[in-house]
Amino acid sequence: MKTFGKFKSLSMLICLILCVAQEIQAQTYDPMRNIDDYPGLELGELWYSGSIHDINRTNTISPIDDTLSGEVRIPGLVTLRGHSYPASWPYCDIETATGFNKCKGITSVIFEYQTVTYEFGTVETNIADMEEDSAFYALPQLTYAKITEVTPYSFADCPKLSRVALFNRTGMVVNTKGFANCHSLESIEGNYTYISASDSAFINCTSLNIDFDKSTINSCKKSAFENCTSLTGCARITDRTIGEKAFYGCKSLNGIALDTNVEEIENSAFENCTSLTDAVIDVSIIGQRAFAGCTSLHSITLGSRTEEVGDYAFAECSAIADVYCMSLEPPVANNNFMTDYTATLHIPTGTGEKYRIAPGWRNFTNIVEDIDPTVGVAGVTQSNISIEAIGTKIIISGNDDNDSISVYDIAGRQVYRGHDNEINLPGSGIYIVNINKMTQKVIIK
Repeated sequence: MKTFGKFKSLSMLICLILCVAQEIQAQTYDPMRNIDDYPGLELGELWYSGSIHDINRTNTISPIDDTLSGEVRIPGLVTLRGHSYPASWPYCDIETATGFNKCKGITSVIFEYQTVTYEFGTVETNIADMEEDSAFYALPQLTYAKITEVTPYSFADCPKLSRVALFNRTGMVVNTKGFANCHSLESIEGNYTYISASDSAFINCTSLNIDFDKSTINSCKKSAFENCTSLTGCARITDRTIGEKAFYGCKSLNGIALDTNVEEIENSAFENCTSLTDAVIDVSIIGQRAFAGCTSLHSITLGSRTEEVGDYAFAECSAIADVYCMSLEPPVANNNFMTDYTATLHIPTGTGEKYRIAPGWRNFTNIVEDIDPTVGVAGVTQSNISIEAIGTKIIISGNDDNDSISVYDIAGRQVYRGHDNEINLPGSGIYIVNINKMTQKVIIK
């Protein structure tokens, strides 16, 4: 009995030391933490056959019960049976909605990370990733998340989620409905250089604004940004296909820049983007209602690659004053691809006879052959504004100081947007200058 009492006292002493150690650790944050520091989480035991280097299955992290609340940290280092398992070994998977989804009091989710040095360099990495769908689906109090990836439905229907931070990723990958209906989501923080948005990835994120100056969109699927009404700036897109309704209803989006990889704009992709003022489109197929309802659109430039313009593609675009079509052959179009045909149609010299009998194009009341078919340069449409190319600069005069100026290269990429009257360009080539309702092509030699 006395011996047992000694062991009991010793155990109590050890517990006291561990509690003090945990208190010290909590005061000085250390990402190299142990799963034991998280009493609200449990980890399926890592199996191995005698060697810590021989792990033969991946595991799950899940809450023990529905009482887990407040700030939840997923550990960056797991220690079990006296062995440490860093992130360079198999990941642990986050449990599905049956786990974290029941913990309605969670306010923050933070994936901790550690610094690991490999032969090729040092990286920040973590032991757990979201390999399951709906990991944090519909948490009513969640406001912040620090993560590495977004799986399908993982944060969908979280009404208070306002900030998300990414670490250790060059790209932001958001799978199907990853942030769907997160009405309070304002920003995605991180050093990502590209965005991959799957079907409905950000649908109805009405507060979202993304800095497109630092990132391109290399995947833009169906309804990816539908009804993101606060999304501003110029979306730079490199995906081969812009999905159906990809930017439908993005009423604050004021520019698009399409890479030469883009071949098709699907139905209603930019419908009701009421802040778009000009569009330079050099793709093969423009789908039905692709730009319908873009009520501020005053200038359209269709590149020489354009083969087909879908029904009602530019319907209800009442502000269009000029349409430039670079193709020597009229693209396939029906008589309904526009609602109003009073805009001036600019076409290559020598193609007037073809355009004047082609379905759709023959409806224009004013057709002007003022595009040089060898270089695709049209003349000035307003005599009071002068645009001159000197060296690698464009010099503009005669315009108002507050006029918004956009410059695109011949592939449709936006290279400048602002109010300057002297604009430095990247180098030689053909450029398209848009100033309010005036468009001109210039050559930098």
